[in-house]
Parts: sequence; C-alpha cells; structure tokens
Amino acid sequence: MKTNILTTCLALCCSFMSLQLVAQTNTKEPVKPYSDYVVQQGIVYTSGLLGLDEAGQLPPSFEQEVLQLFANLDQVLRSANSRKEKVFSVTVYLSSMAQFSTFNRLYIAYFKAPYPVRTCVAVQELARNAHIEMSAMARQ
Repeated sequence: MKTNILTTCLALCCSFMSLQLVAQTNTKEPVKPYSDYVVQQGIVYTSGLLGLDEAGQLPPSFEQEVLQLFANLDQVLRSANSRKEKVFSVTVYLSSMAQFSTFNRLYIAYFKAPYPVRTCVAVQELARNAHIEMSAMARQ
C-alpha cells in the first residue's frame, strides 16, 4: 500500500517537473501575467487568444477578428511545435450568439474534419472589447 502511494506521488512530481511555461507574443501589449501556452506531457494548452493584430489592435470587422485569431493560434501552435491539425479541443467565447453563424462558417474553413471537440458560449463581455476569445488543446 505504501509503495503504491509513493509511486503515485513520484509520478505526479515528475509530470509536474516537465511542465513547460512560455510567455511570448508578437503583439505590442503590456507584460501579461500569464503564459501564452504550457506544454504538459506532449499536450499544448493555450491561454485564451484574441484577434489582436501585431499592433495590439482589433480589426474593424468580426470576420477579420476571427481570421486574425486563427492566425494568432497558428503562431502560438508553431511556437509550441504543434499545428492546427493536432488541435483536439477548443473553447470559444462569443460576445453575442448573433455572431455564431459567421464564426461557424470561418471555423469550418479553418479546421478540417474530423473537427476538434468544441464548447462555444456567449458571454457578456470580453477583454479589450473583443468579440471572440478562444483557447485550444493540441498534441505536440
């Protein structure tokens, strides 16, 4: 019994020691108190991503904001030695469900079947007055 507990504790400690934290971005925003992504046992977990351009600005239209968000996701995944084809789960926050059909059309063009599992919800407000935020999990 003690051996099993000790083995479990050692396994957990070793897995936490392999956690890779990365805080990098190409936007001109102030220092962020979070990492763009972490890698744990070959799985990339991204922070919530916005559709900010390199100047830290939101594009003028929702469609452009979504396309910029996808470009930002590509950049983060590349930094983590992954790519969109390895994404298996996404969580999406929209500022209004009225934008859902536009988002879904762009999402289907960006991801190919079999699609990642997805949660998509509307929220009252997002950081920086964004209309969409998305986090993802991917294999390395």
